[in-house]
Amino acid sequence: KLRVGLHSGEVITGSMGSSDRMEYAVIGDVVNVSSRLESLNKERQVNLCRVLLSKETLNLLTNPEQWQFNCWGNFSLKGREQSVEVYELTGFNN
Repeated sequence: KLRVGLHSGEVITGSMGSSDRMEYAVIGDVVNVSSRLESLNKERQVNLCRVLLSKETLNLLTNPEQWQFNCWGNFSLKGREQSVEVYELTGFNN
């Protein structure tokens, strides 16, 4: 099964480490929220692929009427004081 978590905002990205061991990294609250959305309520996954997105990401869509969403409500995520309004992408409108 495949799960995707999408959240939007600013991140810090770049190469980190020493010349002996250099790794590319992406860090920040946005990355953490995306990861938490991906793993949120795994038992609710009924299809092979599940895409959860935050209200912040939904607000950035240029044509949200093209898509079908199911609102899951507000969730408190680990390591975050502010709750996140979560939506599941359920389909595409022709």
